[in-house]
Amino acid sequence: MIYSDRDRSFRDILYAEDCVKESKYPNAEIHLTEWNSSPSPRDLVHDTAFMAPFIIENNLRAMSHADTLGFWTFTDVFEENAAGLSVFHGGFGLMNYQGIKKPSYHAYAFLHRLKGDIIAQGEGYIAADDGRTLRALLWNYCHYTQEMQSGKDGVISHYNRYNGVFEEKSVSRELKIELPRGIYKITRLRSSLSLKKKSSG
Repeated sequence: MIYSDRDRSFRDILYAEDCVKESKYPNAEIHLTEWNSSPSPRDLVHDTAFMAPFIIENNLRAMSHADTLGFWTFTDVFEENAAGLSVFHGGFGLMNYQGIKKPSYHAYAFLHRLKGDIIAQGEGYIAADDGRTLRALLWNYCHYTQEMQSGKDGVISHYNRYNGVFEEKSVSRELKIELPRGIYKITRLRSSLSLKKKSSG
């Protein structure tokens, strides 16, 4: 399988938007369905932590260009293919057969928490305020390596889904928001993955 570059989904959305604007119905709504990182129901990437920042970033980029970006699919139960041979077999779903919530599920859970007006947004972060609660979401998007994008065999497997698969990078973000004086309760939700390459010795 050949994987696309980081901006592929966004380019497709812009293309659809341009087509609608140039049509007889320039004000028609745009609903993109069956959207995912790849069209394969056996793509092992679907079970990885990559999916969370992928979904967050693409949904936020699509906000002002499409009315719906419909994720495909809700669960790994998919009638067009036989059942997967393992618990995490690369199915499309937000959850697997056993009901385990995958990183893609948690991406939408984080997005759902953003309520109110957007008060700050940039590379890898967004903050929203509903008048009572201020919520900030930060993420670190690591795209596929060149080997993965080229479709090279053996880069990803059931036993290795990270090393050499994604362009791992560390980032540091500083978000400054002015708040009125008062007493605040801070709640922090964090999901992280550290990749440590094993030595061959």
